[in-house]
This record gives sequence, C-alpha cells and structure tokens, in this order.
Amino acid sequence: MRFVTLALERYGHFDDCRLSFRSGEPDLHVVYGANEAGKTTSMAAVSDLLFGFLGRSPYNFMYDYSLLRVGAVLEDAGQTMSCRRKKAPNGSLLGPDDKPIDEGPLLAMLRGQTRETFGLSFSLNQEGLRAGGKAMVEARNDLGRALFAAGSGLTGVSDELSRLEEEADAIWGPRASSKRSFTVAQRELETNARAVRERSLRPKTWLDGKAAVATAQAALDEARGRRDELLAELSRAERIRRIAPSARLRTDHLTALAEYGTTVDIPARREDMAEAAMADAALATRAKAAAAKLAEEAAERMKALVADAAILAQADLIDELVRASGAVEKAGSDMVRLTTEQATRTGRIERLREEAGALAADPPSRIASAKLRELALAHMEDQSALSQIAESEQELEERRRAAPAATSTIDDGSPDGLKTVVAAVDAARALGADIDARCLTLRRAADAAATTLAQALVRLAPWSGDASSLLELPRIGQVEVDEVRQTLSDLTTDVDRELATATRSKEEAASLCLHMEQLASGKAVSADEIASARAERDERWRPLRDHVLSETRIDAPNEAVSAFEITLAQADERSDLRFAAADESSRLTDMGNRAAKLLLDAQQADIRAETFAGRREAARTGWGDKLTAAGHPDMEPTRFLGWSAERTATELAHSASIAAAEEANATMPEERQFSRGSPHACLKAMLPVRASRSHRSWPPPSA
Repeated sequence: MRFVTLALERYGHFDDCRLSFRSGEPDLHVVYGANEAGKTTSMAAVSDLLFGFLGRSPYNFMYDYSLLRVGAVLEDAGQTMSCRRKKAPNGSLLGPDDKPIDEGPLLAMLRGQTRETFGLSFSLNQEGLRAGGKAMVEARNDLGRALFAAGSGLTGVSDELSRLEEEADAIWGPRASSKRSFTVAQRELETNARAVRERSLRPKTWLDGKAAVATAQAALDEARGRRDELLAELSRAERIRRIAPSARLRTDHLTALAEYGTTVDIPARREDMAEAAMADAALATRAKAAAAKLAEEAAERMKALVADAAILAQADLIDELVRASGAVEKAGSDMVRLTTEQATRTGRIERLREEAGALAADPPSRIASAKLRELALAHMEDQSALSQIAESEQELEERRRAAPAATSTIDDGSPDGLKTVVAAVDAARALGADIDARCLTLRRAADAAATTLAQALVRLAPWSGDASSLLELPRIGQVEVDEVRQTLSDLTTDVDRELATATRSKEEAASLCLHMEQLASGKAVSADEIASARAERDERWRPLRDHVLSETRIDAPNEAVSAFEITLAQADERSDLRFAAADESSRLTDMGNRAAKLLLDAQQADIRAETFAGRREAARTGWGDKLTAAGHPDMEPTRFLGWSAERTATELAHSASIAAAEEANATMPEERQFSRGSPHACLKAMLPVRASRSHRSWPPPSA
C-alpha cells in the first residue's frame, strides 16, 4: 500500500494542506522541515486516517472535534481508494462525497496492521529510537533480548515489572505496615463503621420523634379548627358590618311607621294600582317638565328669530327641501357608484353597437328581437341540414361513379316506366338508407323539446299560460327593476335604522330611569318631588287663605290646619334634603331631562320609521300594480329577476321546440313517399306474370 496524496484538511494547525507523492523508481519520498513545522502532526494524521481518531485527540487546538478532517488517495495492487476520516464513534470513514463508506477495502490494504504495530514498524521517531537504544544498553550481554526489545518496542519490560512489584508491596505485604494502602483502608473502614453505628437512629429515639410528630399534628389540627371558627366569626361580623346601615335604616323606618299605626291598611292590589298611578303621574310630570323646558328653549330660539314674510310664504317649499335634503345627501353618496356603473354600461353599449353595426341606429323591438333569435336558430339548423345534404350528394356521386356502365344503356333505351323506377331509386338513394332512423330521431328530439318547454312553463309559477302568451308579455328593463329594488332596499335600511335608534334611545332612557330610582331611594331629591310637595302644600293653604281673606266657611278647621302644617313640614323637609344633597339632586334633574330627551327622540324615531315603512309599502304596492297591469305575477324585484331569467330560458326552449317540430315535419315527405311507392308500382306493371293471390306482392311496400 502506498499514499498517492495526503490531505490535511483541518488537523492541528494545518488548514487545507495537501501532499502529493509521485509514482516511479525509486519510490522513496523524504519530507523535511524545520522544528515545529508539523512532521510529527503529519505522522499522527496518517495513523488517525488509517485507524480512526483517538478518544482525546491532542490536535483539536485550532478546530473542534466535529470539524477535524484528514483525507488521502491510497494504492494497493493496482487498486485505488479515495477516502476521508472524521472524528465519530461510528461511520467515521467517508468517501469523496462526504458520506460513510465501508472500511473493508481499507482493512484489506492494511493486512491486519493495528495502530500499535503500524507505529512500531512505520512510525519510529526520535523518542522511540532513544528508548530502544537505552534498552539495548541496559540488556548488557543478552544480544537477542536487546535486538528483540529494539525491534518489538518492548523496551521497558524490566522497568515495568519492578514498578508493579513496588506497587504491590505498597498495597499488601506479609507483615503489617502503617504505610501500606490496604492497612490504611482497613483502619478507615473500621473507623467509619464505628461512626455509622454511633450515628444510626435508635428505636426509642424514633418512637419519641413519632409521638412528638403526632402531638404536633394534633396541635396543628386544633389550631386550624380555631382558625376556621375565627374566620367564620369574622365573616359573620363582616356581614353584620355590611348590613348594619340597612338595619339602622330599617329601624328608623319602623320607628317612622310606628307613628302611622292608626293608618288604614290599603289592600295590596289598590296599593299596586296607587303606586302605578303615582309612577305614571311622576313620569308624566317629568315629561311635562322636559317638554316645558324644550318649549321654553324653542320659544327663546323663536324670539331670537326675525320673522320674514317672504320666508314664511315659502314655508311649505322649505319643508319640502328639508325632507329632500336626505335624498340629496344619499344621491351624492351614491354618485360615485352610479358613475362607475354608468361608465361600465356605456362601454358595454359601445361594444354592442360596434357588433350591431348599422342596426345600432334603429334597434328592433323586443318581439322582433325574439323573432330574430328564432330565425338565427333556424338558420343554424338549415346550415346543418345543408351540410348533411351536401355530404349525401357527395356520397351519391361517388356511388354513381362506381356504378357499371350498363346504367347509361338502360337510361337511353328503357321505357318510361323503367325511367320512373330509376328516378325513384335515385331519390331513395339521395334520402339515404337511414331516413327512417333519422325521422324517428327528429321526432324524438321534437318530443323532448316539447317536454322541456312544458317543464319550463311549470317553473314560471305563479304565472300560468302557454308559450304564445309568454311571448306577448312586455318585458321590464333591468334598470327599472334595479331602481325599484334599490329603492325598497334603501327604505328598508331607513326603517331598520330608525327602529334601532328608537330602541337604543328607549334602552338608554330606561337605564337613566333606573339610576334615577336608585338616586331617589337615597338622599337625592328630584325637582318633581319638590314641585309635588309644594303643590300639595298650596292645595292645603288655599282653603285657609280664602277663609282668612274672604271669610269662607271651613267644615273642619282643626283638621285643615293640621293637614296644612303636615304638608308644609313635608315641603320644608324635601327642600332641606334637596339643599343638603344638592349634587345628587342636580344629577337627578339632569338625568330626568336627558331621559325625557331620549324618550322624545325615540318617539320621533318611531314616527320616522312609520313614515319610511309607509313609503316602502307604497313603492311595493306600485311595483306590484305595475307587474299585474303588464300581466306579470306579483313578486319582489329580486325574485322577479330570477323569474325573468326563467322566462328567457322558456322562450329559448319554445324556439327550440318549434325548430325541432318543423324539422321533423319537413323531412321531405313527398320525396320519401315517391321513393317508397314508385318502384313498387312500376315493377309490378312491368312483370309479365302476376303474382298468385296466395303470395305477397313484391316488392313489399316498405322496401
């Protein structure tokens, strides 16, 4: 085995270093270099390449273990092997493509050499030579031992034996010694055994500890129980603390109610009715106050306005302009979309005009368009029939060319009857041998087209009628349908928006009323309550005033005075409470005004929703009346578009049915009858002997 090249890709301080060894005589190569040039590193790289990297290679000071690479090209007995080696426990031998390869060819080239024998035979260095020489000198006169030691590398056997004997004597000997390691280890074992026995846990200690743990666990459980009791007591105290204000308020209320112990108990039903009436009255009062405030604001704004007779004369026009402002705004928002649609449709119209050519100046009516479509379909069918006839004529011409020359003789000297037979045969040949099958196929196609037409007419429900009535129905343009649909959609959107606004305003007003009730149940006093107390006070004071000033008689003066004093005290109490809770009271007033405003907005939104709903119903009714007047079924615009598509399909099915029927009925009945009957009659006349009555006539009529 010889090295062709040695590649130190990443090994030691080498990086992509390549050594090439040429072949030829003499096959000896000397690699020389200065100290620390890498000669020893190269020898180690050869060993690592052939036998694999050692577990702790000292040549990773520049590259990590995973990056070390050594490669070579080897020759042996005419075979060449290119390989690389990386540091890995398995699959370390790599091919040129850096994939693992089998090490069998390399082992065959090594012929049983190992790293040790290869080093002794081919990797001698200065240190090995010095050790061999020293061994030869120490072997004295034993030349064979010296040569064997120098050749095999076992230069330190005697030294190794001496070292082993000294190490064994340091471990154990016939006599005890404090310096031997066995004696020291035995003493340490005895000392540690005594320490283990002294530190081991005794049963009594373990039982005492277990009892202490049980006692501590019991104390812990007891402490937890006391803690739970204290927490429960704390929770009860917390609940009491939370409800203490309510309890005090309840006590105050009971004390206040005790003064009215002689009051007549009103039944629950009447009490509910009275509360409902009071709530309605309070609500009406608040609404009245809100309306009055709004009226005052409106009056102030009206006072600030300067009346202009010319403007007042145009009041109706101004109202109409205000109502139309929404439509103008919507038209402005839809302007961009409609402009785009107009541009698209204008382009489509221009394309259609280019396709129509001269017809674009005077477009046909809808009925004429339908007729043109029918004529176009008939033209296509005629073109197809002409194509088939041309093919049949070409086939007939080919048959005539192939016919024998005797045909001309028959034509020249044959009687008139024979000429008639020949003409009939030619006509039959022109029709083709499959004329019956084609007639049957056309009849079936006509029946299928009629069935399709009937099914299409059924799909036009709720409209009922035949195809002729359908063709007479006027068409409604797509633009008009889209306008009605857009109008209905916009009105529906307006109705939904106003209903949503009304619902939202009502919900906000209900929420404000709930907050007002919560504030009213506390210290806050609303202006309505103050006004109600003062009105009741004035009502009680009016009879007394009339009695003092006009000496009007009072039936029960004491009761009237007492009632007046009570209402006066209540009004003063309400005023004091309102003054004491001015912030809550102002909030209550503001919330009342806001609630009234929201209710008014909800009412106005409901009115607008009803208006839009009426307009939508009117538009829908007008659309339905238009459809009914034109003979169309009454349906929504979107559904009418689908119905129009079905109508177009039905008209096409009608045209197809008419074309199929005409083609089936117009398949040359006279020529077919002539070709079937003339040969039979002529041949029967030309036969010299009549057929017997017991035999059928020849040829058969169907021939």
